[in-house]
Amino acid sequence: MLSPFELGEDIYAEFYWSHIGHKDYLKPNEYLQDAINDLKSGHERRNFNNAVRNAKSALHMKVDILCRSFCGNEYFRKNMKSFPKKMDFLEAIGIVRPRIIDKINKFRNEIEHEYRDASLEEAEDFIDIVLLFIEATKYINSRFPSDVEFYGSPVSREGYLKKLVCKWEIGELVFYYLNQIKNQNQNQNQNGLSDMDVHVIKVGDNRYNQWVKYLINNCD
Repeated sequence: MLSPFELGEDIYAEFYWSHIGHKDYLKPNEYLQDAINDLKSGHERRNFNNAVRNAKSALHMKVDILCRSFCGNEYFRKNMKSFPKKMDFLEAIGIVRPRIIDKINKFRNEIEHEYRDASLEEAEDFIDIVLLFIEATKYINSRFPSDVEFYGSPVSREGYLKKLVCKWEIGELVFYYLNQIKNQNQNQNQNGLSDMDVHVIKVGDNRYNQWVKYLINNCD
């Protein structure tokens, strides 16, 4: 199966985009605004702690939305039961993972499970880091990859790669190859997907991560 690293410079890819499929994709911004309002409303212990909790909700909801959007609900439920695993997946597909995210999540655990109070500075830092993460990934909301058509016919043993269709809801990437034997037959309709060989890569396969990263890196 052809990998994105094997695409030559002579290959032109035409990308198609849509909107992210989750109706609550803006909800993390609301939680983040709640965190900001918590600090504006006072400088007491409860304000700092509530700010951290709301910022945490914003971060975790944003991470969940991104993961579900790129791997499908079923894979998400079965394989992404911890925050680190979710972040590992996002990093593997090319979505930014500031290492500070792991540190603030550890700090949030201390607040919630070890009954430690947050300071003003800690709450402000938490909010700022979550804000940066949400801002760094918001382009995906309106530039969510759907299909790719290839021109210049990148060749592999499967044939000539013509199209990639993203079936995010079930965690599949579907590749359409024009078989080299079919290509020699003048009676074949080279533009019809029905005349092509179909190959599928599913989430969980490292090649899936490579191709998703390729899609995300070419969203501009």
